[in-house]
Amino acid sequence: MIPLSIPDIRGPAAKNLYSSVKKNWVSSAGPDVKLFEVSMRKYLNSKYAISTSSGSAALYVALLALGIKTGQKVLVPDYTFAATVNAVIMLGAIPVFIDVEPATWIMDANLVKKAIDIYNPAAIIVVDTLGHSFNRDVLLKLSRSKKIPLIEDAAGALGTQYNNMMCGALADIGILSFNGNKLLTTGSGGMLITNNKTLAMKAKNILSQYKKSNSYEYSGIGFNFNTSNLNAVLGLTQMPFLNSILKNKKNIDNRYDKYFLSRKDIEIMPRNEWSKNNFWLYSIRLSSSKEAKRLVAYLKNNGIEARVFWHGLSSQKPYKGYNKLLSGVSKILSGSIVSIPSSSSLKLIDQQKVIDVFSNFETKKVNPIVVINND
Repeated sequence: MIPLSIPDIRGPAAKNLYSSVKKNWVSSAGPDVKLFEVSMRKYLNSKYAISTSSGSAALYVALLALGIKTGQKVLVPDYTFAATVNAVIMLGAIPVFIDVEPATWIMDANLVKKAIDIYNPAAIIVVDTLGHSFNRDVLLKLSRSKKIPLIEDAAGALGTQYNNMMCGALADIGILSFNGNKLLTTGSGGMLITNNKTLAMKAKNILSQYKKSNSYEYSGIGFNFNTSNLNAVLGLTQMPFLNSILKNKKNIDNRYDKYFLSRKDIEIMPRNEWSKNNFWLYSIRLSSSKEAKRLVAYLKNNGIEARVFWHGLSSQKPYKGYNKLLSGVSKILSGSIVSIPSSSSLKLIDQQKVIDVFSNFETKKVNPIVVINND
């Protein structure tokens, strides 16, 4: 079976992990945590990078650092992974679902503007869908003109550039994920990114549980959402290979593009001039969820792993009761996007097999997405 996306662990990872265990550096107190943070901070050209146990934890801490309170509203994309919204709900804040643009599959700035007037949100979370950067100049300008903090959920966008700026560091505060399916993995883990010293200090206090030095005295309420030294070792070992991994991803993308752009019945994931993508998961749009499921089954029968991507959240049972501002795009995208093998270690012969198998798959033509109620 050709896998969808697997870790690409390079360098002396096993040796470095063994060394960390031998030295008893296995908790969050290990020295490699700081080294990993420094390495990521330099890579992103950001003033602060703070490790967490997951991307979800980073989101939750980001909301806390911004002072978001119970009952306040936070704008979130309707088309995203549930963790984006769950962090808001976990805090006791109220998500408001905003539809995405057909040209980017990312939160629609025009709808954000309307939602600000209607709901008076305390924060906005934008997601870099499939490693494609949001339009920073538009959305950050809007958020700052209304004095509403912007959080960038760049969970899958490590290495993506927006006009030569790195994703994760494009907003007031951003987060990354190092889960096993990400471009760079630490097994599990995440990171909070910011240039704001006050936000960084608040985040660090939260992660230290506001504990005063070595005394069991506390000045606030915090949480142990820290990453371990072992996870940091794994991430630190991968950093020198990040540009090589990105290069492989780009080559994989170019080969897929060359094939899929010749088909009228399949649409490739968005491209926009401001975003130099990391092409985290190469994904395509089919005419319907029925056709997407049929494709996944067809590929599986031919020894190829594929997966139907996100479904819009506001229509799903846990989230139906929340407010939303929709244009119909998320509904069209839901269940019709399929991610195909795109591991950075994908061999040319295996990618060619994927393409060859597609050549025998016929499907209905994909129609352009028509936006409604978005004037």
